[in-house]
Amino acid sequence: MRAVFPAIEPPAPARATTELLSAPVERLSLAGLRLLVVDDEPDARDLIATVLREAGAETREAASVEQANAEIAARVPDLLVSDIGMPARDGYSLIRTLRSTSSPNKT
Repeated sequence: MRAVFPAIEPPAPARATTELLSAPVERLSLAGLRLLVVDDEPDARDLIATVLREAGAETREAASVEQANAEIAARVPDLLVSDIGMPARDGYSLIRTLRSTSSPNKT
């Protein structure tokens, strides 16, 4: 038995997609925001923090949930960027802890 299938070429990009991809992108500004980056991998943590700093954010870094908790106790960030797959206590654990200890006005 032999099957023959017609050749199918991928469609050309839609005009809207092409226009979207070629449109100028305004630079995102995070000026004035305090961010905490939590990741057990130093290279990933450094990369994320660098990109956020280049966008104007003030960043602090933590390599574990315990370090993140200490950073948060010292100064509450405006935004938390956390890896979820860390050893020992993961990012989900960090978020659960924050939600259970934060006041209703700080969500």
